[in-house]
Amino acid sequence: MSNLLTLNFWFNFYPPALSPLFVKIFLGIIALFLFLAIVFKLLQAKKKGLYSFLYRKLVNFFFTNFAIGAVLLFFSYEAIPYLSTRFFLIVWFIGVAVWLYFILIRIKDVPKRKEQLDQAKEYQKYIP
Repeated sequence: MSNLLTLNFWFNFYPPALSPLFVKIFLGIIALFLFLAIVFKLLQAKKKGLYSFLYRKLVNFFFTNFAIGAVLLFFSYEAIPYLSTRFFLIVWFIGVAVWLYFILIRIKDVPKRKEQLDQAKEYQKYIP
């Protein structure tokens, strides 16, 4: 555990192989991202309207992070110097968290958008 706090662990250009447990967990996360990208793509194609922009953002989020995670896992599996450093995993995890934060902010705006659409429909009802 003390190895996690050293710079050599995070920036080693020839890092040791990932533990089998971490590889299984990482594969599970990547598979979950792919599954959720497909599910939200099907929902986006099926439903048009208020939530379509949210489904599009979620499809982009999950598919992009699936691709980046798969590439990072490949680099680590093949032990490619520099590209398999642990630092890139941390940067990816931070990027996922920030992107998800901005998506959650957009989810909070959905009731406001629904209210605006209802007001616009009410207004359009009286215009010939």
